[in-house]
Amino acid sequence: MKNFFSRKTEQRKLFGRFDIILIIAVLIICASFIVPNFLKKGDIVATVLYDGKTVETVNLSKNEKNYVLNIGRCEIAVEKNEIYFKSSPCKDEICLNAGRLSKSGQFASCVPEKVTILLKGSTDRSLPDVVTY
Repeated sequence: MKNFFSRKTEQRKLFGRFDIILIIAVLIICASFIVPNFLKKGDIVATVLYDGKTVETVNLSKNEKNYVLNIGRCEIAVEKNEIYFKSSPCKDEICLNAGRLSKSGQFASCVPEKVTILLKGSTDRSLPDVVTY
């Protein structure tokens, strides 16, 4: 009985060599997914469609002036790096709740008025269109 309670406990390190290598490897893998999003340099092009036909094409990255497009009964505001529905006569106003569009792949649509805004990335194929986590 004496030996059971008087046993010395070994002192262990919090992290061993293998633990540190594993943590560094996981951090490198995570960084390889996150860093490309910050390095994107492509232009964002907004295409405005009315009844399925292209009405306006705007390069948001190179746009310097703010203006409003009147398409159907909708007002679409175009600003530097952003485009959004400013007003719409539809009852639910889902298009207004879509917010400001600024990233490739985003879209907003006013279904009753048949107006759609699509954002696409540049034509550079070396950059990924979408990164999913």
